[in-house]
Amino acid sequence: MKLNIIFFILFIQITFVYSDDNTSLFKDVNEIKLQSNIPMNWKLKKEVIVIDDIITKFNTIYKTEVENIVNQIFTVSGQTVQINYCLFTNKSLAEICLLKMNSLSGNIIIQKNNIIIETISKTNFLNQKVLKLFGFIDNFIVQQSQIPKDWELWRIIIVQSTEKTLFEEKFGIKVEYIYNQIFNVDNKFIRLNYIATMKKNEGIKLYNNLKKNFSMNEFLKVENTIIEIISEDKSLKNVAVSIYH
Repeated sequence: MKLNIIFFILFIQITFVYSDDNTSLFKDVNEIKLQSNIPMNWKLKKEVIVIDDIITKFNTIYKTEVENIVNQIFTVSGQTVQINYCLFTNKSLAEICLLKMNSLSGNIIIQKNNIIIETISKTNFLNQKVLKLFGFIDNFIVQQSQIPKDWELWRIIIVQSTEKTLFEEKFGIKVEYIYNQIFNVDNKFIRLNYIATMKKNEGIKLYNNLKKNFSMNEFLKVENTIIEIISEDKSLKNVAVSIYH
C-alpha cells in the first residue's frame, strides 16, 4: 500500500477520536492555514491536531523530526480534500523532508517557510485549487471551467528543489515555480507546463530559447510565465492554445 494511502487512512481515523482546541502552540500553522479565505462552497468538516503516535510514525518513515501536524478536512460538492500542515523547527528541516516526501508520497506537496503543506484529494482540480489558495500558482492556470468536458486532469506535477535548480542553471534564469498539468482525452495526452520566471526580461529570454529549440511544441507567454503545450495530437494543442485567445 502506498504511503499516501496509509497516512490518509491514519489521519481520517484520528479525526474521529482526537481533537484539541488549544491552538496557541501552533502559531506558525495558524498564520497560513485556510481560514478567512476558505471558498464559500467549501465546508470545514474537521480540524485536528494529530496525536504523538502518528507523529512518531511519520518521523520514522520519513527519517525526520516534525514537531507537530495539523490537518483540515473539507467537503466540496460531495468531494473531500484534506490539507496536512507539517510543522518543523526550521526551514532547513522542512526542505529536507520535502525531498523525501516527494519521492515517497503520491500527494501534492509544497513548502512555506518551516511548514510543509500536503493536499490529498481524488479530484486533481481540488488539489490545484489548494495550491491557488496558498498563492503557489497564478490565476491563469487552466481551470476546470475552461476545458472541454472530456478533458480529465489526470495528473499535476510541481517541479521543486533539485530539478528546479537544474532548470535555472541550464537556462540562466530564476524561476518562481514550474507547474505541470497532464490531461487525458480519450486516451490521448496533452501536457501544459507553466514556467513562471522572476523577471519580465527572463521570461522573454526563456520564451525565445524554448521556441527555438523545441519547435515541435506550442509556446505562449502570459505576463512572466511561459506556457509550453506538448501533445502528439495537433487538435488538442489547438484547443489548449484557444483557451488563451
